[in-house]
Amino acid sequence: MAARAIVGVGGAPDGPDAPSAARRQALLEIVEQIRVRIAGDTTLRARVDGTGESWNVDEHIRTRASAEIEGADVVDTCHEKGTTYVLAALDRERFAVRAGERIERMKAELASLESKARASDATGFPLDAAALWFEAAAVSSRIEDLAALVEVIGQRQVPSRWTDARTLRRQGLATAGKAVVRVEVDAPAEAEPLRNAAVVCLGRAGMPVAGKADNADAVFSLKVTLENAGRVDGDLIVVRGTLNATMLRKHSATVSAAADGSAKGAGDSEAAARRDTMHVLSSRKVPEVIDRLLRSGGWVLPSCSDKETAAPSPGSTSP
Repeated sequence: MAARAIVGVGGAPDGPDAPSAARRQALLEIVEQIRVRIAGDTTLRARVDGTGESWNVDEHIRTRASAEIEGADVVDTCHEKGTTYVLAALDRERFAVRAGERIERMKAELASLESKARASDATGFPLDAAALWFEAAAVSSRIEDLAALVEVIGQRQVPSRWTDARTLRRQGLATAGKAVVRVEVDAPAEAEPLRNAAVVCLGRAGMPVAGKADNADAVFSLKVTLENAGRVDGDLIVVRGTLNATMLRKHSATVSAAADGSAKGAGDSEAAARRDTMHVLSSRKVPEVIDRLLRSGGWVLPSCSDKETAAPSPGSTSP
């Protein structure tokens, strides 16, 4: 018959903070027992990695378990040879009951998000729908994590009566792929390379770009501001540029997402320095800014910033 609690012992050198430090060590010992149990079970391990987002499943388990067992009780404390020891216990039944209640609340939240996503998609707002699908995937992932912990700690099964995170993520990607985006650029020079980089990056993220504004679901805007040139190291001219990006949904006057970035370019003349700055913004900052903007809007799409964009070199002719 299994013990009613999972216990852990922690120790710390005597001092004012010794009890709390020893308790943390005791909780870490409990977490490690949980991690070993999940990692050693193929089904449980697959469950907590169900979204494919946990590139380090062991660390993911530690993080989630640590957050969930904070309420473990200290059942005994003692001192021996300059060390404070704490015995902590996590009651299996109490954890299972509380976690089960949370799972039910999250399942209701998940159902609501799925309903809203379908409604947004049906009424012609794919970007709104995609953001809701991705939010639903995150909730589903948290349910899976908690259900796995209930199985290990509470030693009871939680029936999988909800949409899994992988399915919800695929739905989000597919819905975002239906959203047509128009790209607008406001720049003092070299605007076409910026637009090209934005089109390539949005395409890699799965968002097709519109040629006309009337069939676009959203407008993606890039605005570049170049500061006055400065001279450093004798003849070297430096120009600093700032890039601001926004995404405006169709039929909305409210910016749904925004991000910015900056870069410096240099040359032997102000014109050369400005071209260099625009090249750096196009080739490096556009992908970074678009990735941040998409995340801030709730769209968990493939990253662009770790790939080379098709931005022309300074002085080249844009297609």
